[in-house]
Amino acid sequence: MGEVLPIFVRVSKSQEVFGLHPSTIYRKAERAEITMHKRGSASFLRVSDMIKHIEGENSA
Repeated sequence: MGEVLPIFVRVSKSQEVFGLHPSTIYRKAERAEITMHKRGSASFLRVSDMIKHIEGENSA
């Protein structure tokens, strides 16, 4: 059985999950390269969108 991936990951965990520092994530979101989801003060990334972005597909 394969590894189960979460649907969303907090931006604060982006370094360990995707290898991208949170400041890089915020910069990419500001340039509309990726979509960030907010819930209160927490910021989240959709894992499937980030995989597409990393593989070179447009996710925003």
